[in-house]
Amino acid sequence: MRKILIILIFIFSFNCFATPSERFGHIYIAGGELFGLSSVRVGGKSWEAGLLNRRSIGFVRVAYDNSLYLNYGGMINLNSSPGIFGAMGYEKLLWNFLSLRAEINMGHAIDNYSSSEIHLGIGAFW
Repeated sequence: MRKILIILIFIFSFNCFATPSERFGHIYIAGGELFGLSSVRVGGKSWEAGLLNRRSIGFVRVAYDNSLYLNYGGMINLNSSPGIFGAMGYEKLLWNFLSLRAEINMGHAIDNYSSSEIHLGIGAFW
């Protein structure tokens, strides 16, 4: 119970707002293991949806605290089993329309299949 309480306090300690440069939406494309395409997400404000990592698709809430961010939400893995997804990362803004992201993520499904990856990607805002 104590661990769950600590995790909830950590999650809700992040301010939930979109990146300051974003007005309407954004797209994020990342490479991961073996330099291949690992994630493609489209979002608006504090939400993203799409390919979360190579083995899961879904939607996540993005919570920012300055340059650090936290993603959490639902997913479906390649075996069509639902689960939860979480990620932490660092985002550096460039020229008020691009950003670089470094992210560590993990998804775990009901069928006890989990996957985790490290991403390095670029985001574009409009």
